[in-house]
Amino acid sequence: MSYSDLPEKAWEKLSQVAVHGAVYDSRERLPHPKCLKDTRTTLLKHIYGFLDNPEKSQLVWLHGTAGVGKSAVAFTVAERMRGLKASEVTTVEKRLAGTFFFSRTNTNRRTTGYLFATLAYQLARNFSSVRSDVSKAIIENPAVLESNSSVRDQMEALFLRPLRKLHQRQQNCPPLSFVIDALDECTSEAELVELISLLGQALREPDLPKLHILLTSRSEMHVRRAMEDEEVHPLVCEIPVKTSGDGVPDIISLDGADVDNDIYVFFNHSFANLRDHHRDFPQPTRDQLVKLATRAGRRFIVASTMMKFIDDGYNDPRGRLQIMLDLTSHLLPGTEVYRLYDRILSTCADPNRAYMHLSVVATLADPLPASQISKLLGPGEGNDVETTLVQLRSIMDIPTDSSLPVNIYHSSVRDYVSNPSNCSLPNLQSIAPHSILAYSSLRLMIDEIPASTALLDRLVELKRHSEDIPSEEPQNLRESLKFIVQPLEPLQVLSGLLWVWGDRSPVLQRWLATRDGRVWLETEDGRAWLETKDGRAWLENEAGADNLDENEENWLWTEDWLKIQAGRDWLQTLVGRDWLRTQGGEDWLQTESGRDWLRTQGGEDWLQTESGRDWLQTPHGEAWPFMGVWITIVEFWSTLEAVSQYPIVPDFPCLPALQVIQHLKSLPDFLTFPVFLALRHPNNSTFASPQDHLPDMEIIRAMKTFVNFANEVGERSQSASHALKYACHNWAIHLARVPRPWDAKLGHIFDFFWNHNLLCWLEMHWCSKGLQACLAVLYEGEKLAGEYN
Repeated sequence: MSYSDLPEKAWEKLSQVAVHGAVYDSRERLPHPKCLKDTRTTLLKHIYGFLDNPEKSQLVWLHGTAGVGKSAVAFTVAERMRGLKASEVTTVEKRLAGTFFFSRTNTNRRTTGYLFATLAYQLARNFSSVRSDVSKAIIENPAVLESNSSVRDQMEALFLRPLRKLHQRQQNCPPLSFVIDALDECTSEAELVELISLLGQALREPDLPKLHILLTSRSEMHVRRAMEDEEVHPLVCEIPVKTSGDGVPDIISLDGADVDNDIYVFFNHSFANLRDHHRDFPQPTRDQLVKLATRAGRRFIVASTMMKFIDDGYNDPRGRLQIMLDLTSHLLPGTEVYRLYDRILSTCADPNRAYMHLSVVATLADPLPASQISKLLGPGEGNDVETTLVQLRSIMDIPTDSSLPVNIYHSSVRDYVSNPSNCSLPNLQSIAPHSILAYSSLRLMIDEIPASTALLDRLVELKRHSEDIPSEEPQNLRESLKFIVQPLEPLQVLSGLLWVWGDRSPVLQRWLATRDGRVWLETEDGRAWLETKDGRAWLENEAGADNLDENEENWLWTEDWLKIQAGRDWLQTLVGRDWLRTQGGEDWLQTESGRDWLRTQGGEDWLQTESGRDWLQTPHGEAWPFMGVWITIVEFWSTLEAVSQYPIVPDFPCLPALQVIQHLKSLPDFLTFPVFLALRHPNNSTFASPQDHLPDMEIIRAMKTFVNFANEVGERSQSASHALKYACHNWAIHLARVPRPWDAKLGHIFDFFWNHNLLCWLEMHWCSKGLQACLAVLYEGEKLAGEYN
């Protein structure tokens, strides 16, 4: 891959990492909540006033209780800003710079790990000049796109740096707007508090364009404390807000007195739509509409759910309207939606079963189709899932395409089922949905993951073969793969990969004829290889002789002064660095002496400067970076770090999967990287094809076996059902949230899984999600096993 391809590759990677479902108008979030025309007028006008302020950047914090319409306001504001031009001279660039709508029901939308990547992607799509800045940041540090990278580093590389450049290009333009909805849906309070603090720091920067960030959330204490921090608070424009002035209410909020009329407008509009497909349905009277609006308690989620219940497409809307009108009007504030959910459940054929299935859907860490929920729950609890859920369509999105997941319409449903006391159904059978899901996940894995100890067997085999190799061989291999135990340099990595390919393979012959191969031959490792038996044999054949003739002059021509320490020191000076930008400097960088210097600490430091990075984009620099290798090495070191930090409890009784971690940690250096390659890239193995001729060594045969195993497990993990994948990825999450003490049924199934099936899970999970995710779940499971035992 040439360096000129890297920006496009970086952009492609960003487009894959960005959470498209978090964007305000994503199809994933249909139907989009939106303020009807002539509703929320005072509130929206006030927000638009904040967003038009050209004097200073601000955090506009809109907060309120569940169901008052925060997301609808956020969508409406985003849509309006999307319609406003960023300057008078553009028709493409808009004032809406980016959005992110959190959701705890979506893995990538319930953390801050992908927030700045998603905002950067939208910013770059809106401003084409930003794209190269964002791509450059990713090329310099590919790991910044990882969800577990420092959020501060992500903000600096993907958000602040592009905005600083944009500020230089966009002078005297209206403020930009970002919209971040449902902060409280971020499942980590610590992450959320850090995010608010970082956003406050960002808006204080003088070199950014004027921008405003609309944040919406519930009135949670940890959010309020973060907003009231002395560094953040001066930037916060809070809504609800007390106002004064003619014709302006004293308090502008999401649930003020004016909301009653807005909800009345909503009902009037909704019943007009209902009559389009129920011609014989009589329009409710004004008194009935007022009564329904009063029942809603100034909460749009209640009004919306009422209409979904009345107009569910299956039942007579007249009878359902009467059910809603019969709801008591004497409800405590904040409980309206719970009593509404009670009433909806009471209309189901089996209210208790409906409550159980609703609880499961609301508790799922990731949404699933109804058929997969049934499979996950298994015989008993999984019976009649689809039949039951369809009776709850007024509070749950049930796609007509049965392969798509079902999901609750609003987070208030999750609040409702989180505590049995919120439900007033008579004779309610108390359930613990996390217990049900933990038990079901463990049972499904025991039943459907094939019993195997292949991973442990392969690692034991690798270790045994490594011990059988003559003592001189490991030293030679360590020299070939010295990048394993030293700071990594790209050409050294290539020399190691060559060894893994096998130096008599056709792959090596073809590669040495490429530009990258010729560059490697100019290195110390390449020259050392040429002195070996295989290297000399290659030089004697036709391909090697041709290669030598083509490169002989380049190998011999050097600047002697630049070889000595004085010359190297001069290259670190300002004059020396300026010289490197000249034609003479660029020509020298193509010599052996120049390339040797690029591999020194001084050369690496220079490559990180603006001059060095510019050089990398020239034709001369294209052959140097091998960015795909760099990315792999970054992942490799993070894997080693994860393994080294994973705590192993001595003499722990449940060891099968933990033995694998121990074996991996005890492997000799020269085996660690090939094992990593097999696990990290099971479908793109270094061993390109079965017909490749490999060195006749037992260790290589063991690696080949291990790679085949990794391919098999990778294929198995990809073909697994959604229910089984869910169980593999989320069993520890539910187990950690099970009420204590555990019931005997759950304790028994967990004990059996941990002792007999954990290794089977490890094989599948490792290949599908990666080692670090695997270690995180193992760590949680190990703690629970310790508690249980």
